[in-house]
Amino acid sequence: MNKLCEFLKKYNGIIGTVTFALLAVFAICMATPAANCVYYEETKDFYKGIMDNNNLLIFLSIGGIVWSVAYGLLRNKIRKVYYVSNFVWHGAYVLFSLATAIVLIVAVADYQTKYGALPFDTMNQYWADHFDTKRINPTSPIFILGYLEAGLIIISGITVGLVGVKQFINRLVYENSRKENATAERSHDGE
Repeated sequence: MNKLCEFLKKYNGIIGTVTFALLAVFAICMATPAANCVYYEETKDFYKGIMDNNNLLIFLSIGGIVWSVAYGLLRNKIRKVYYVSNFVWHGAYVLFSLATAIVLIVAVADYQTKYGALPFDTMNQYWADHFDTKRINPTSPIFILGYLEAGLIIISGITVGLVGVKQFINRLVYENSRKENATAERSHDGE
């Protein structure tokens, strides 16, 4: 467990940055399966219903990247003894990750519901009748990718939380040894 915590302590900043960069890529690509909706009159405004969620995911990914970069700035990966700022960073990252994962799950579920309600047969038949090569697929892997990304964000938060707990225990041990050393020095000076 100690080796795992040391590995995670060293790389959590990178793991977080990559995790939230993947969220940004997902958010950019999220609406791609429904791109042809703009070419069909009844669904040309389909994007307007999902853009708020999409924009929110972009902002959350940028926030996650910035927060992950702060991991190195606070020297979390090299400190033997953590300070309050280090614990605040860990706690905030865990909460932010969990909140982002929940928002992502809700956004993907909402998008999946709206996407599933599209008239695929009618749209595809319209394009076929007009000798157009556009098609829209009723099944898309984008939804499962969104749920997998949410899982990755949760795992990232758990790894940061694990290191935070380990460092908190280390801090308690450090404080106790300082007190014992101070007590031992006072008793030695009193002799």
